[in-house]
Amino acid sequence: HETLYLPTGDLVLSAMSNLKDHGLVLFRVHKFMMAHHSSIFRDMFALPIPVEDCNESYEGVHMVHMPDSAEDLEGLLRVLYDPICIPNKCHEFDFVVLGILKLAIKYEIEPIRKHIITRVNDAWPAGLKEWDAFE
Repeated sequence: HETLYLPTGDLVLSAMSNLKDHGLVLFRVHKFMMAHHSSIFRDMFALPIPVEDCNESYEGVHMVHMPDSAEDLEGLLRVLYDPICIPNKCHEFDFVVLGILKLAIKYEIEPIRKHIITRVNDAWPAGLKEWDAFE
């Protein structure tokens, strides 16, 4: 990845892109950053690396193949490294934010999940009367 391949990173995450011309995308990140925000990653890093995975590395750094799309993972990593990347206005939300929300739920990153849900709740009417007034 052009900006999320950090030279000081101690973990490479690989993910397939949903875009036909992109293929496999590699992100070099910091285990600390991932574990700091997510109990799922924290627990994953606490487990010993299986013998069959010991040789999985890229440029001398342990590599983990992620089941998530590269686009969703990119959005999540951008927010973890720079929290102001999440738009504050709901009309700015798009499929990138939906991908971030999906991964925040999956990897139990509660502050990001709460932030996105709060923004959606603030921007959209909760009841029929509010919807009628909104339209």
